[in-house]
Amino acid sequence: MKFVTTLDRDEDGVWIVECPSIPGCVSQG
Repeated sequence: MKFVTTLDRDEDGVWIVECPSIPGCVSQG
């Protein structure tokens, strides 16, 4: 399976990863 993810870095340098195709799937660290 392949999923589209987005990777963003906030102003504190923390990475935030989201997978829009899976509702509620968010990881940060």
